[in-house]
Amino acid sequence: MSLPDARVDVIVPVHSANRPVGRAVRSALASAVDGRVRVIVVCHGIGRIEIAEAIGDAALDPRVELLEFVDGVSSPAGPVNAGLDAATAEFVFRLDSDDELEAGAIDSMLAMQQRDAADVVIPVIMNGRRGPLLSPRVRRGRRSRLAPVADRLAYRTHAFALIRRERFGRLRLQEGLATGEDLEFTTSLWFSSARISFDLGGPGYLMHDDAADRITAARRRVGDDLACVERLLASESFAACSGRPRRAIAVKLIRNHLLATLRNRPRSGDWDEADREAAASTANAILETAPHAARSLSVAERRMLQGLCDPTTDLAGLLAYANRPRRMHELLLTGDLLGLLDADAPLRMTSAARSLTREVNASRARRGVAS
Repeated sequence: MSLPDARVDVIVPVHSANRPVGRAVRSALASAVDGRVRVIVVCHGIGRIEIAEAIGDAALDPRVELLEFVDGVSSPAGPVNAGLDAATAEFVFRLDSDDELEAGAIDSMLAMQQRDAADVVIPVIMNGRRGPLLSPRVRRGRRSRLAPVADRLAYRTHAFALIRRERFGRLRLQEGLATGEDLEFTTSLWFSSARISFDLGGPGYLMHDDAADRITAARRRVGDDLACVERLLASESFAACSGRPRRAIAVKLIRNHLLATLRNRPRSGDWDEADREAAASTANAILETAPHAARSLSVAERRMLQGLCDPTTDLAGLLAYANRPRRMHELLLTGDLLGLLDADAPLRMTSAARSLTREVNASRARRGVAS
């Protein structure tokens, strides 16, 4: 199928006819009122006829293409990459089959792209009833020409963005990982010196959790969860970073990946010796590549990091500390006072989160949309 005038290829990977893929496809079509959008539905290990039936009448729209893809791997990386390979439009946008775009979202991002001459435009992500996903925690009032460190772009690991294919057409998700397949992809985007804009006031990306079997939700071994971190540390994109950018990435890896192993495995029985060794290996690898990464960590984060660095640390005590209520100074103060006012220090991260929440809610209220 050919749509030579399509400006945006929306890639929708789907691996089950039980997914609400029809909702996703219809929302993608409604996101661009000028019609210059093509929806590439990648049928992962399932026939296009079954997915067409699941989509319904929208599957007959000439802007919808169904592409069969088989790799035998339970990961979105393969089908997303197949969609990227098939894309021909000026821009690409990934939309998961469980999720949807608000009406006019693509049009709004395209308008911002044209105004800013942007290479990447990020939409607001609304995370179900929990409200806006507070990432990236940009500086107050900042919308255009985002700076990777000052605007904390490393924390935006979802690859849901309008991306100029000419600039980033060779980027692909990392295959062979149990999770975190988009980590190197997004790191390459944010730390590329590209022009990046945040469509904070426009229609957003609606993330749903109504499909209980999302393939990214399964419990895994610690080594499997952290393999994406190890791969990023060994990548060319990370090697190209130095100084503040490298430290910012490292702090994010500690917070959102390494320390998450403690949150996701709160009981001693969730861990074995191999898990402890994997966590220690990754923790020390991060600190070896970015020795000052711990400077921006809170008192509590720094203590948990130290516990993970040494696999002989008392596990029960570490888990008890990780899961007990925090005192205010443990949450907001850094273990190293030199890092107290860093962009990714807890005080400024917390302030940015509050500001971002207010801005998103005010914008949605002006548009008459419930948050």
